[in-house]
Amino acid sequence: MEHAPHPKSRHKPSLIDLNFDLRSLALLRIALGLIILGDLLVQRWPWLHAHYAGGLIGLESITAEALRYQWHWSVLPLSNSPLWVHALFLIQAVAALALTLGWRTWIIVPLNWALACSVQTANPFIIDGGDALLRLLLLFGAFLPLGARWSVDARIQNFDTKLTTLSDRFKPAAACLTIQLFSIYWFSLYHKAEPMWMERFDTLHYAFQYVLYAKPLARELLAYPTLIKSMTGFALAWEALGPVLILLSWRRSKLRMATVGIFLSFHIMIFLTMGIEVLSLTCIAAWLAFIPGEAWGRSRICIENMDTALHSKRAKTVAPFAQAFCVILLLFTLYVNSAGAMGIRSYELPSPWKQIVGTLRLGQNWTPFARQAVLGRHSWVSFEGRVDSSQPWINLQTGAPASNEQPENARELFPNERWRRGVLSLLSSRNAATWPQLCNWYAAQWNAQAAPDDQVAQVRMVFYFDYTEPPGQAPVTEVNTYIVYGHTSDASQEPE
Repeated sequence: MEHAPHPKSRHKPSLIDLNFDLRSLALLRIALGLIILGDLLVQRWPWLHAHYAGGLIGLESITAEALRYQWHWSVLPLSNSPLWVHALFLIQAVAALALTLGWRTWIIVPLNWALACSVQTANPFIIDGGDALLRLLLLFGAFLPLGARWSVDARIQNFDTKLTTLSDRFKPAAACLTIQLFSIYWFSLYHKAEPMWMERFDTLHYAFQYVLYAKPLARELLAYPTLIKSMTGFALAWEALGPVLILLSWRRSKLRMATVGIFLSFHIMIFLTMGIEVLSLTCIAAWLAFIPGEAWGRSRICIENMDTALHSKRAKTVAPFAQAFCVILLLFTLYVNSAGAMGIRSYELPSPWKQIVGTLRLGQNWTPFARQAVLGRHSWVSFEGRVDSSQPWINLQTGAPASNEQPENARELFPNERWRRGVLSLLSSRNAATWPQLCNWYAAQWNAQAAPDDQVAQVRMVFYFDYTEPPGQAPVTEVNTYIVYGHTSDASQEPE
């Protein structure tokens, strides 16, 4: 049966009309579910004993102090038993699968947010900006009908498939999601007010030589300096103008589709060149929500009261309060970003704002690769061991003799992105309590497979670095060596 548009549903022409197609929101839901599931199965669960349950990356005392200091929360520290963590990971996997399929979406989305917060808080050393964006998308997505299309909910409740656009009741949440996503680019742009970004356009020259993050394609592109400068300039211009084009293209589907396509290509390129997979994939997922309805078909009927088909009468009554709460959350995120622009971190905010931001996990920082102090230096970390002081050092990550020669692919020194992030986070002297555990873990892994005569008794963590020369200058050949920590089973034999 055809549904005629409600007389009150006719939109007056406007330049900016914050409206999402329900099928695009469904695509966002599916993508978020797959990202959570993939990250859990590939990067977290296989290393459960190392990263959680009293594992080596993140001592309980340091993590507990961070939780108290930043007002974060998690259910994982309730027990150090691996069985407890296995059970919670199983619950998260089921919740992520339910999110992907769109089952009980109204409760599954906030459940995934709560589980994501718990897992991220349990080990803050292995997370990055991608994790922050993931939980923020889940938080604002909880106020949107993500299960209205391509879902078990839609099939069970027989939602009218001709209803494809948002009701006005959901517009506040749509605006919040939009502004949160735009904040990433605009606040990131603010932090890039440095000569290497704004004057010389040589940022990618440094980023593509950052050996712990640069992928093979990035190193290949170094042979084209003019292209790299152009890519840097485009990244700056697009971060400033791309969100504006999205706002101006809500009623211009071709322009909007082209803008979304450029954003998707932008993040796909970052994914192919830099080792920040979670952030890249989560940004790609976010932009899927902006695909215009014309991309899916022309059956676009906007009915003012369509939310009666998506929710119960009780939910309809609660909706205005939920949308108002969503707007309040957005104001807090803008406050956090504004404070960050002034150099104030979320845990440095005055009370009670610090407690609110920490409890709701609204903290965010969009400054990756924005400072030359970070990008102007090659660096990598090596864990080395030897049988005794008369034997040469061996790289316990590769099995090769220890050397200060830059590895061909330093990213492969670690099992995955979480490991690399965790080790780099723990290099700070304030986390020195974790260094013995890190060294002992690598020694134990080596000794478990080595012959009895090759068992290492001495182990050390070494930080190698050199400096990246500006474009056109010969690369630096001198490598600096800094022994972060050394340990031996025999106190009379101190590692050199």
